[in-house]
Amino acid sequence: MTGLALISVSIERIEALRRRFGGRFAERWFTAPERAYCEPRRQAGQHYAARLAAKLAARRLLGPVRLGDIEVVRDDAGAPALRLHGGAAVSAQGKRLHVSLSHDGGVAVALVVGEAE
Repeated sequence: MTGLALISVSIERIEALRRRFGGRFAERWFTAPERAYCEPRRQAGQHYAARLAAKLAARRLLGPVRLGDIEVVRDDAGAPALRLHGGAAVSAQGKRLHVSLSHDGGVAVALVVGEAE
């Protein structure tokens, strides 16, 4: 599973889903720590969009795993990182994933690079 995946997500689409489904949207796709990070932010939708892009990019490299098993966290330096649970952790055994997030112009993007350990 070496390779890379680049995914973009419309911030407005995420905002529309948040308006339509309220907290159920975030509860379905994001862990409690991810929600705790995004919700207090003034533009929470862009942070959710970037995290969703990272989850989708990681899943593209790992195969069919639950998005809830992929968590975007921050390392000690504040940089984004991925924490894998359940089936995602099993699929990633012996592999390392690196993630980069960005958002601008109404779009959030995530690049996930996979390498063998």
